[in-house]
Order: sequence, then C-alpha cells, then structure tokens
Amino acid sequence: ITTPAYIYDLVTKNIEPITLNFNLQVNQAIWSKTENCIYFNTTDISYRHLYRYNLKTKKFELIETGVQAINENDVALNSSKAVYTGSSASVHAKVYVLDLAKKKYHVLADPSKKDFEDVVLNKVERWTFENTQGTE
Repeated sequence: ITTPAYIYDLVTKNIEPITLNFNLQVNQAIWSKTENCIYFNTTDISYRHLYRYNLKTKKFELIETGVQAINENDVALNSSKAVYTGSSASVHAKVYVLDLAKKKYHVLADPSKKDFEDVVLNKVERWTFENTQGTE
C-alpha cells in the first residue's frame, strides 16, 4: 500500500506527485525549512525507515538511523536535527538524536535500560529459503 504525497504550488496551482513511484507506505511527512527537503517516515513490510526527499534532484535517500523500526520522529524547525524513538529485533526501544547534515546519530535517552539489564537479545538474521519441490 502506498500513500501518495504531493507538492502543491500556491502561486501556479501546479500539483506534483512526488511519491508516485515510491513504493513504500508514507506514515508522516515533515518539511525541513533548514535543508529545504522533506523527511518521510515510511513502512516497508516490517521495517519503518526515514527517507529524505531532495526537492532539487527529486530523489529519495534512505537515512541510516541504526534501528529497523522508527516509532515516532520529529525534525527541528531551525536546525538540521531530528529526534526519534526506535528499536530493532535485537535492540530495545531508545530515544535518538540525528544530525541530518552529518548523517550521524546517537542515543539521547534509554528509559527502559534497567528493564533490559538482564535480558539477552539474540542476533536476528534475515532468513530466506527456496522451495525445491515442484508443484506437479
């Protein structure tokens, strides 16, 4: 399921469909005045990622966040910073700060650290298989 996103020019009344060929579900869009781009929180099957849409090149770029699933995010109005909560199969939920210009992130808060002190999260790997039996 894709969610369409458009840019509407108030002067020319031109409508530009920017997610027409972007095959991910858009959960949230935030326009960054500082960087003049749009950040999209997206869902791709079981992953929730952050993408940047460059208004000049009209291209999407995946932003590395260090987690497989972003739960909530926001972009600062007057700086190139974002904050988000996220987790992965082997990383419990934490709060992160992301420098959007440098593409670097760090943990801001780990409110459930004490709850996970004695929990060992195993490594999770992608698993695929091929069915070698025919369908005769």
